[in-house]
Amino acid sequence: MKNIFSIGVKPLNIVIAKLKADPQLAIIGLMLIGIAIMTLLRSRIPKKGKTARARWANADDLKNSKAAGLACVGKNSRFNDATYYIQEPIGMPPQQWQSPQKASNILFFPQINCGILVGGGAGWGKTLNFIEPVSISAILEGHSVVLFDYKFDNNGLAESLMPVAIDYGYQVRALAPGSVLSGTFNIFDLIKNSADLAGVREVIGCLVRNNTSKDAKTDGFFDPGGKTILEGTFLMARWIAEYLNVPSYANILMASQILSLPNLSKRLELHRDKIPPWCYSAFSILTGSSGEGEKNNTEGGLLATASKFLSPMILPNFLDNFCGTSTFPRFDEAEPLKVDGKQMIVFGVNQASEQSTLPLIATALEQIVSYNLKYQRDRPLVIILDEFDTLNMPVVLDWLNRYRSSGCSLIIGIQYLGQLEKYGKARAEGFLASCATKIWFNPGNPETAKVLSDLLSKQEIELPTVSKSTNSGKGSGTSRTTGTQLHQVSLLEAHEPLNFPKGTCIIQSPAIGNKDEVTLPYKHRFKFNKKLNTKFRAECKRKYRVLCDVASRSKPPQSQDYAQLMREYYQILNDILPLGSQEEVTQDMAEPMSTLNI
Repeated sequence: MKNIFSIGVKPLNIVIAKLKADPQLAIIGLMLIGIAIMTLLRSRIPKKGKTARARWANADDLKNSKAAGLACVGKNSRFNDATYYIQEPIGMPPQQWQSPQKASNILFFPQINCGILVGGGAGWGKTLNFIEPVSISAILEGHSVVLFDYKFDNNGLAESLMPVAIDYGYQVRALAPGSVLSGTFNIFDLIKNSADLAGVREVIGCLVRNNTSKDAKTDGFFDPGGKTILEGTFLMARWIAEYLNVPSYANILMASQILSLPNLSKRLELHRDKIPPWCYSAFSILTGSSGEGEKNNTEGGLLATASKFLSPMILPNFLDNFCGTSTFPRFDEAEPLKVDGKQMIVFGVNQASEQSTLPLIATALEQIVSYNLKYQRDRPLVIILDEFDTLNMPVVLDWLNRYRSSGCSLIIGIQYLGQLEKYGKARAEGFLASCATKIWFNPGNPETAKVLSDLLSKQEIELPTVSKSTNSGKGSGTSRTTGTQLHQVSLLEAHEPLNFPKGTCIIQSPAIGNKDEVTLPYKHRFKFNKKLNTKFRAECKRKYRVLCDVASRSKPPQSQDYAQLMREYYQILNDILPLGSQEEVTQDMAEPMSTLNI
């Protein structure tokens, strides 16, 4: 029986013998082999266009991205050397990182400190296929997490991420008005004392921005004036707490009662020597507008504007979450706002009472994140802002640009680019420029699709050309000439993103490319296993219900009578800031108008 390894050896020996016998033939053979190798290598080098140079990422570009991700994952990497990853098919239960051999079904997104912008219309898969999986990878890697969940208690991200985080040893706290899982956060904790003018301006600025309808008209005098009076009101509430040495008196209910005091400007003037100067100066626009006739109308308008900003937030069923001693986040009593290590905080909006809860939630979110970015971190602080359009927080662009070296890692979810335009054209462009990783699902919006097409630019293609010419005279006839012509076409036509099926997207990441080009785009359709996803989601729901049941049993029912507390606050204020004459005091002792909807 012939040795199978001998098959083909004899012909090869014959070829080698002939090459040795004829050196010229050997040289020709080597040249042909060299040409074949060069042709193969050149085919792997992207062709540079002469008129347009945009191109899609190729296999080598994607391999470089995977290599960059593998160098980071599972190694306790620092914030500037960490990666997110997605395990496909989507729907698999979270799995702790094991080895590079398991990476064939994993997409990597390195350089997480450079920000991620995820765009996609409702129902096209941006949260399910991208935001949720990369958030889970952040938990598996042990990063600190801040989650804004607009759909809290309504099939939101918190329902899956909170149980996963707890399973992996995280401490988890929530601020979600109306939920049994919610803790308490008194925003007056953000104001150091009655002289903290800078602190109160930050707080009131965020409250007012998120309390104003997108299409609401503003008044050039009353709106800024009302905002300034609100700053004074918050400083005065802080001063009352200091004056009586009762810290719990500094809260939004006390602030509402200050605004409801009759003859407020006159009381301020009568007790100017008693009130701290910084607190008094914040009311200067009010005291300067007090008087009879037209001045009296101006004073009333200013107070009404200040109340307009504050009153929607004074609802008795949510006051437990915003008055009293803070329990959120308070992982560390020495630094109550600090979030570090395997800790997760969740900000949830009560959609049924969005106008009442969103301003306070946004203020707490902005101030707590800003606090945690102002010191050097060893590990990333992952900030997930899905449904970003519901917030009005220009400071997020500053986080993107200024705090990359402090551990900031932002994931911003929008439906279409127009949602960024409320920040102005320059800032909208800033968000696009500052997020190095961009994921584009079907936007359901033609303008966004056109911008995406323009951003990806044009590529060069060669089209064959044929020309015919007829010669006259002797030997005349028709000649035919063929050639090629260069044309520029969009890498992605404007209509194409609008036709993407669910789960299909364009991915741009700074690690995709080579030494000469980076952030090259490529089109990807996420693999999705409906059966696995249904099982995973059912298990998350079960664990989430257990969390709610435990919290409900351990949380005492609301015992504070806020209507009575409001009356007590009014009496305290009337005692500290009485009117001058006995007649005015008697008139002032009448029952105050309630700002509570009881």
